[in-house]
Amino acid sequence: MRALSVRISLVCNWWLLALRGLIAVLLGLFAFVWPEVALAVLVVLFGAFTLIHGLFSVWPAVGESTQSQRWETYGWLRWRPMC
Repeated sequence: MRALSVRISLVCNWWLLALRGLIAVLLGLFAFVWPEVALAVLVVLFGAFTLIHGLFSVWPAVGESTQSQRWETYGWLRWRPMC
């Protein structure tokens, strides 16, 4: 059942994969044409990408579980949310 929902999601959002591939090709061409500038730009873009990807990966993990469920599962971990 899960594989079917992933396939449906990929079919509906095929343009996101195509856009990501196009951006990767353009960045590759940019790196060949201007290697000095490209290094600095690629480092900044990679840093922004990993930051955003990390935030969107952690957000569902922390936000979807209920407070009581989280403490029952990880009772040994005495971390409390600030909010």
